[in-house]
Amino acid sequence: MKYLVSVIFFLVFFSGCATITSTYAPANPNPKEIVWKYQDGLEAVQGGQVIGSAPEFGALSSIVACVPEAAGSASSAKAAYYAGHTFLWTGVAGMLAGTGVAVAEVLEQDDSYDKAFVGLGAIGGGIVFSIIGAGIMGTVFPNAVDAVNMYNDEYATRPECVSAP
Repeated sequence: MKYLVSVIFFLVFFSGCATITSTYAPANPNPKEIVWKYQDGLEAVQGGQVIGSAPEFGALSSIVACVPEAAGSASSAKAAYYAGHTFLWTGVAGMLAGTGVAVAEVLEQDDSYDKAFVGLGAIGGGIVFSIIGAGIMGTVFPNAVDAVNMYNDEYATRPECVSAP
């Protein structure tokens, strides 16, 4: 029984360390069509080449540029990634600074806790910034998926897409 528990613990603990890969790929996609693949992160693939990958899908907007709506969604995905991270890490820094101020004030030997309230305010502001950042970052994948879907629906009807290399 002791060994069974050890084996179960090992399997559960290390299952999160495994590489996760998608197992299905479209059989005959058009070389201009963009398909999704997952290999330790979401990737947009065109003609067998990765053209954009999570988390920020940077090159995707240039690939789908011949479809303006798709380019707009791809640019929104990239912008959301950077804006979300800016808010998130600003919030984390605010929480850490606020914690430092609050702890330092509490450790002082006087009876005044004025700075502690400033520290708690910074912690609260940091939490708000982090939540806003996480919400913004939640729009990255939907925007990237929308960009690819718009491109795939429109590229064949646009001469600038068909003639592009």
